[in-house]
Order: sequence, then structure tokens, then C-alpha cells
Amino acid sequence: MYTRQVSQLILCTLLLLLTAIPSVSTPRPQISPDPSAVAAPASPADQTPAGDTDASKQPAPPAAADAATPAAPAPSPSDHQRHVLGYYTVDYPGDTAASRSFRNFSRQIDSIASFSFCVDGNGNLASTAPREGAELARAEGSTALALIHNYNNGGFDAAAAHKLLTNPASRQRLIENTARVLQKYGYRGVNVDLENIPPADRRYYSLLIQEFKQTLAPSGYLTTVSIPAKTHDDRWNPWSGGFDYRTIGKYADQVQIMTYDEHSLGNAPGPVASLPWVEQVVRYAVQLIPAEKILLGIATYGYDWSAAGSRMIPASDIEVLTNKYGARPRWSNTDSVPYLYYYKDGIRHEVWYENAASTSLKLDLVNKYGLMGVGIWRLGHEEESFWQAVAEKLQ
Repeated sequence: MYTRQVSQLILCTLLLLLTAIPSVSTPRPQISPDPSAVAAPASPADQTPAGDTDASKQPAPPAAADAATPAAPAPSPSDHQRHVLGYYTVDYPGDTAASRSFRNFSRQIDSIASFSFCVDGNGNLASTAPREGAELARAEGSTALALIHNYNNGGFDAAAAHKLLTNPASRQRLIENTARVLQKYGYRGVNVDLENIPPADRRYYSLLIQEFKQTLAPSGYLTTVSIPAKTHDDRWNPWSGGFDYRTIGKYADQVQIMTYDEHSLGNAPGPVASLPWVEQVVRYAVQLIPAEKILLGIATYGYDWSAAGSRMIPASDIEVLTNKYGARPRWSNTDSVPYLYYYKDGIRHEVWYENAASTSLKLDLVNKYGLMGVGIWRLGHEEESFWQAVAEKLQ
């Protein structure tokens, strides 16, 4: 799921052996500049659908403390009732969004997964590491995980994943290289974020996670994974069929399920993560994976669709959009998420996104189903009130 960082892509491409194998495009969001836009009267097609409401009617996010009320002491990591994982990325040289977010809210973050190392089909690692993330985590008493990915040439490389997974020597080389990285940079474990796995390689992916666990556990390192969301097991689904929830749940210490991109840039406009869909995923997952290992994926972004082109938009930029261009937020009662319309050069834009109110409802699922906690994609895109929801519902 999602698009990835340009700087990491360049580093990864230079350091890995170039290959002519085409990569498959992924819907993970890349940052793109906000377009200038102009407000326009809503057309009849833009009227709030039946059953939806004006955004003023949506569930209110947790309110900030009254200025006259003494602030409660910030919780220490040991006080957390649920685990909070944040994905720490650097999208371009000089991008400090994740760093600022972590510094400001580190007391609420138990661990970070640093989008760090690109793996090729032979098990070799190329560092694209924002290593300051691991250093910050140590300084703040949080756990740093090295994230291993196969994102290359604009997408998650299925051919490289197939070559890696089906060759025992390549899997072993990856594990040995990872162990050296963990020791060298002070990471506490690995987050395996291999995506676009060919469905036929399902058992080999599970075997890799088992081998990681058997190798790293004796040294006290964690084996964690990021895997696609699904509501049932379609073994030949091209995106999620390669992931055997039951076997993964047996060996992984933590399983972050990417419950986002229900709709993305590659398909029609709609919720990034509707509440009914997310709950369907959770209901399926807890039948196969111990609930105490599951981290529910939480998005901090939205998508802006239009005939002129589509893009990812951070949740923190929505207020700028609404204030500057007169877009009126709306609330889908069916999906329990916000959305809006605006116009640029006469072209209609449709935006579905996540905010503190929609996030708060998803956090209720963590408590309802007794999950371990949440995995936030990504640090630095969230609005500040997001953390108020996390504090209210999970800590």
C-alpha cells in the first residue's frame, strides 16, 4: 500500500543492482505540492448525499483541556495501555515532518519503524536510512525498528520479492544482513514490509518470517511485520493472497495490519478507511492472529481525486485547503469519515481523508477487540488533535 519517498527511491536505486524487471505500481502516497485552487459554488452533484451530514455534525474530536484547568502529567511509555507504533519516514532531503512529530509526541509513541533499508532479490540491503530516527528513539526511551522494504523504481517490486523469497540462500543472506544492521545501529528489531508478494510465494513469505524469528529471538530482537488488510482469505488475490495470517501470527511478535487505502489513487474516489470495512478486517484477523499481537493501521492522510490528476494530501493540510479555498467539510454517516469538494480551473476535486473524529472511532475498535495497539502511517502528516484522540482512547 502507499507510495514512498523520492529520496529513498534514488538512494535505493543507486545502491541496488539495476534490473530491467518492471515493478508494480503501488498506491502508497507520495508527497506532492498542494495545488492552488479556487472556491466555486457547489454544483448539484456536490450536494451532501442522503444520509450524510455537514462536517459540523460529525463526532467531535477530543477537546483540548480548558486553559484554566491544570494539565495532566504526560504519561511515560510504561503507562501506556495500548502500544503505539509510528512509521518514521523522510520523503525528501530536508524533510523533518516525522522528526518534529516524534519529538513533540514521543511520550505517546512506544516504537517507531524507520523506513530504512531496501532489499534486492539476492538479500542484499541498501541503506536509505534516516538514522536519526533510531537515535531519537533511544534518547526518548522508545523502541526503534529497522524497516525492510522492496520499494524500487516507483513500486513494490514483485519480481525481486519472488527471487528473494524462493531462494533459501537469499533469505538467509537477508536475515544475516539485517542482524548486522540491528547491532550496528542499535535497532531493537525488524519490521518486514515486503509488499506485492506473488500469491504463489505465500508459503515462502511465511517461511521468511519464521526464519527471522528463529534467528533474532535468541538475541532479544523483535520480528514485526506490516501486511495488507483483508476481510477473507482469497489465496489468489494479487495484493493480499501472499499473506497467510495464521502462520504469520504464529511467528511474528507484532503484526501491523495496513487498514488503509480501501480506496486509493489507483481506483475511484472513496474512503481511505471506512469504519465498517476496518471492523470487517479486524473481525477476520482476530480469528487467525492473537489479538494481543495486532496493531491496527491508522492513516494520517487522504486522497484528492480529479480529472486533472490525483494526489495524496496529509491530514494536517486539510485545514489549509478548507480555509483558503472555501471547501466545506462533510461527514459520511455510512463510512464514518470526512470528505469535501472543491474546484480548480473549473475542474471538480473530490477529497476523502482521515481526521481526529474518524480516527477516534477506529481507536474504539482497538479496545473493543483487545488489540495490542495501533500503527500510524505516517508520523508528521497528522493534525495535532489526532494525538488528543490517541491519549483519550488508548492511554
